[in-house]
Amino acid sequence: SRLTPRVGGGSAFFVRHHHVTSMKKCLFTFASVLLLQLQTGVAASPEEEARFVASVKQAFEKHDAEGLIALTCWDRVTDKSKDFGKRHFAKMVARTATDFTLTNPDPQYPVGEAKHADGVTYNLNLPLVKQLKVVLSVKDKIKDEADAYGMIILNVGEKYGKLYLLEPAPVK
Repeated sequence: SRLTPRVGGGSAFFVRHHHVTSMKKCLFTFASVLLLQLQTGVAASPEEEARFVASVKQAFEKHDAEGLIALTCWDRVTDKSKDFGKRHFAKMVARTATDFTLTNPDPQYPVGEAKHADGVTYNLNLPLVKQLKVVLSVKDKIKDEADAYGMIILNVGEKYGKLYLLEPAPVK
């Protein structure tokens, strides 16, 4: 009869199928988290930290934006953001730097998600593990007020034990 509730096959199959789907999602999530931990969990050695700081210092000494570009992780960064980042690096290395200090992230300079005018939310493209504080010479001729800062804080991430400068990328 049409009023008799259906029993059996259909609902049991659905429950099992739902269980398998949930299990697959759980395993995929676990594998993703594990991979992320492996990717970022390999701590950079003191030698890597020294190499990274020396490379940034050399880029500033030679006024070589390409040196900073080569030290940057560009994963997931949009073309528009890449262009902006490259122009920004050129402006930075035009200045004279007097000191370079790699530190743990400073809570005074928080980093978080930011929503841009295009409605897209951006965040750093790797987890933040260090910050590189670059002190700039006050003797430089400053072309405009936007350049009138005495220190640059560069965000640094780690991938497979290697340090990289970070850029904002759309949040997945």
